[in-house]
Amino acid sequence: AVACDCLAEISPSDAAPSRTSGDDEIVNTVRTTLELGWGEIACSLPDSAEHLAAVFTGVGSHPTAAPLIDALVGVPLVAGLPDVDDAGRAVLAPAVLGEYTAVLALYGENGFGAVDQDPWSGIAFDESGATGAKTLVRCAAMAGAYVLTGRRDGVPVIAVVPSSAATTVLPLASPDRLARLGVVSFAASPYRVLVSGEAAAAALERVLAA
Repeated sequence: AVACDCLAEISPSDAAPSRTSGDDEIVNTVRTTLELGWGEIACSLPDSAEHLAAVFTGVGSHPTAAPLIDALVGVPLVAGLPDVDDAGRAVLAPAVLGEYTAVLALYGENGFGAVDQDPWSGIAFDESGATGAKTLVRCAAMAGAYVLTGRRDGVPVIAVVPSSAATTVLPLASPDRLARLGVVSFAASPYRVLVSGEAAAAALERVLAA
């Protein structure tokens, strides 16, 4: 994600910001990274709000926090939960340290092809593995692991599944090119339970409130 401390200073304006000649190289660089699917790369941009607005106007896109929302907020919150044992923390520790990207996969689809608002839907955990699918998964194709919500014998579970265990990752069309949303499917995929039961419900509430 492209980030800058002065983003909060940018306000809507009817007048298009003016670019300097040096901005063209920055614009071309950002466009190229977006086209290559590398929009998550942090770019060093000018610290002037007006200058920054001019660059993004030239690019035709605006900054978002993908995949930082999951990687820097959701996953560390899960890893820091008191109910997660040491083995579970060890699985997520490299992701928290940035060695690989772990993303939250919360929502399934209902029978009508729409997003199910129940975050425990979509995935069933049992002795054979994790089976089902999650949709609207941010940065689905670039993830090294997925932190899944689902149920096992009717009990809420939060578990982690390596991306290599996913059966399919299908991209979704979205106006937000940086989110790189996808549908991720699993079939008896190996998983590691991080937290379950009432603790899982409390954990998800904490993550969603972050």
